[in-house]
Amino acid sequence: MITNISSNRMGIVSFKSTSHCGVILDGKEYLCQISSCVKLSQSNMNTERRNQVSAGQMENLIVVGDRVNVLVDQRSQPMIVERLPRHNQLSRSSSSRPGGAKIEQLLASNVDQVIAVFTATNPEPKWNLLDRYLTKAEGVELPVWIVITKTDLVDQQHALNELKQHLAVYQKIGYPVLLTSCVQQNGIDELRSMLKQKTLS
Repeated sequence: MITNISSNRMGIVSFKSTSHCGVILDGKEYLCQISSCVKLSQSNMNTERRNQVSAGQMENLIVVGDRVNVLVDQRSQPMIVERLPRHNQLSRSSSSRPGGAKIEQLLASNVDQVIAVFTATNPEPKWNLLDRYLTKAEGVELPVWIVITKTDLVDQQHALNELKQHLAVYQKIGYPVLLTSCVQQNGIDELRSMLKQKTLS
């Protein structure tokens, strides 16, 4: 009897390098190659389009969070052969190209929520950077949590009060805030609950 040793399986991209990706398949992470010709399945105005994209255009082709079909063959390394439709995507502008031209760099797709993580001190939170994160998340209608770590390092009450005053501004406009400390185990259970079964950025 002939046994079929290859099959397509759907998974979620967990990390990406230049030519490989980590993909979660049935609860286990596999290192997968990216096909030189990945099939796209993307919705556009309720009409599905399928295109072939060359490997040279792969910068934004596959990103963390993408749902992909992987060809699993017992004789070789698993290979990503198709990217399924994205529900949303987060990106940033980059000027890494010659001449400083702005290009869009995708960071993640199919995100459930954004968690903006900053340390309480050393270094102090960069509030303007937080504002940029919030703007990006609002642009794709994603819920955001603001998480402050290492609160045990804030050794002066006035510094802690100043931190809470800054955070109160965000809480007032509807953003939830969580203060955490691994040393004191403050907020850790809440953070674990927040991360469970989510695709995050």
